[in-house]
Amino acid sequence: MGCSTQVLEACFSPQVAEATAIFRGIVFAMDSGLVPAVIESDAKTVVELINSGKVPLDDIGTIIADILRLGLIVLIFRFLLLIDP
Repeated sequence: MGCSTQVLEACFSPQVAEATAIFRGIVFAMDSGLVPAVIESDAKTVVELINSGKVPLDDIGTIIADILRLGLIVLIFRFLLLIDP
């Protein structure tokens, strides 16, 4: 078990914040040897962007590209959407 925190002093949209958290989670899992892994999130838009494999041309695009690049390097991450019943 492990944990990580990071303080970012900037103003982000909720989607950029969620994508950043997913990216940091992947990096943490890789650094800790916690792979293969399933990444779960309730951020529907972000999960759909990652699963589509398409990089949007807005502020979230850079982070999505980084997530996809890490996923291609490792090829062992699945991205799931959590839905409350």
